[in-house]
Amino acid sequence: DEPVVFIDVYAPPSRTIAQWIENKKISRTTRNRSVMTRSASYKAGHKTASDPHPQYRKFLQRRSHPQDISCATDIVENSICYSQKPDSLILIYLVACMAERSFAAEVQSLHKSSGEVFEGEGILAVVKGLLQSGVGYIGGYQGSPISHAIDVLKDAEVILDELGVYVEFSGNEACAAAMLGASINYPVRGAALFKSTVGTNVASDALSNLASAGVTGGAMLILGEDYGDGSAIIQERSYAFALKSQVWLLDPRPNLASIVDLIEKGFDLSEASNTPVMLQLRIRVCHVTGSFVSKDNRPGRPPEGAVQPKFDFAKVCLPPATYAQEIDKFNRRLPAAKAFISDNKLNEVIEGDLGEIGIVTLGGHYNGVIRALQTQGLADDAGNSRVPLYVLNVVYPLVEEEVVRFCAG
Repeated sequence: DEPVVFIDVYAPPSRTIAQWIENKKISRTTRNRSVMTRSASYKAGHKTASDPHPQYRKFLQRRSHPQDISCATDIVENSICYSQKPDSLILIYLVACMAERSFAAEVQSLHKSSGEVFEGEGILAVVKGLLQSGVGYIGGYQGSPISHAIDVLKDAEVILDELGVYVEFSGNEACAAAMLGASINYPVRGAALFKSTVGTNVASDALSNLASAGVTGGAMLILGEDYGDGSAIIQERSYAFALKSQVWLLDPRPNLASIVDLIEKGFDLSEASNTPVMLQLRIRVCHVTGSFVSKDNRPGRPPEGAVQPKFDFAKVCLPPATYAQEIDKFNRRLPAAKAFISDNKLNEVIEGDLGEIGIVTLGGHYNGVIRALQTQGLADDAGNSRVPLYVLNVVYPLVEEEVVRFCAG
């Protein structure tokens, strides 16, 4: 079921590349849009598959990992990477006998109940966190690094049906974000999943309306933050969207227990402040593996007729209602969010014996900070730091009193 990659180099002595391709009946373009072809030069002297140039050896190793070509949807017979030199031709055949990444076996772990240990990948843990939070509906649009969430949801449809969770594979990110409008007047929790920032750009209009009106049921956007090493898009961040629309931005430490815990508390934060929240997951966090102690899954929706939606004309996003909504954002929702963050200790203070200095860091940067401290002899292999750390699992809003208290020691 794993993709098999063969590399071959052929240097025709008297025929051009075009003639050679025509004779071999190999197309210059791949049938599958998800497999990328690349062209580059190939140094003379490396003419055999057993002795490829280091550049191509690295390319081969990187592209042969199942997750790196997980979007291949049929057998790719003719994917070509060739140089423009007439005397050399490099062919890379990718036989990707696989569909989208299947989680058919792994999703059974979503059944785990209170006290059982859940083991698996980050994306699978995110879905488990949603089920433990009692999410009622989920919308999503595929995009790296969070594409696999859609695969998990598809493979878990039986489990989701049992819990009464409605799932929709949206046409784009705007459709997914617009779904969360159900939580404006109805006390049901909803989640939307897509990549950022290109996906957040598409969803921006729907997000602005959602944030202005405010929500009754918890609403969470789970963003695959495609930024930095390994990114496939322009280098922008999600912070600007959170600030412009006043949506709380969560950035959990990169371990499964922290991610799941912040999903659950993120929904509580959303409802306590009537504001949607964003959960930011960086590239490697989406695929990190680990374990955590499970809780029972919660039904997604109350019994039919038990709770009725409450329509409020003041939540319509048109003047003059929008003026009152803007005032409400700052006079009530923001203080309520800060109080919830402080009371529930969503941010963490990790004590150290070097009290004269300290580091304020984002939750998503925690592992990198600990590794840097290890290289300086200021943290051990278990992650215990001699330097006190203030870890912002909630990047926005900032609780000023917590920052002052940490700086004061």
